[in-house]
Amino acid sequence: MKTSTMIFLSSLGCFLAGPLVAENEFQISIDTTPLAGQAGYLAVDFIDGDRQFNNGVTISDLLGDADFGVLHLSGDVDGNLIPGPLMLGDGEFFNSALQHLVFGERLDFRLEMSAFGDPQSVPDALAL
Repeated sequence: MKTSTMIFLSSLGCFLAGPLVAENEFQISIDTTPLAGQAGYLAVDFIDGDRQFNNGVTISDLLGDADFGVLHLSGDVDGNLIPGPLMLGDGEFFNSALQHLVFGERLDFRLEMSAFGDPQSVPDALAL
């Protein structure tokens, strides 16, 4: 799972760093079988690299067999994961959602993000 997660995050980094003026949508499926039954957190962090209010991330349609607990939000974040959507903007430097959960075998969700900005500036960054 760690390898596929790192590949996924690297791909997102490329999308956000390129000279894009676009909106992108992905259907994400994560096999959490190795973590099943363990308590932990799902962290979604969105960092504003270019110091402009020009991008956002939306997570919706979260499905999975995890047992969800308390959600903590900080920065330019609104909504929730269950039932969704959760929206992260880049209105502040660090924008975060931290979802406590007991992992099941799978997490599936829709990820929508924009990639607007000057290709010469520091890109916004998304980490899961």
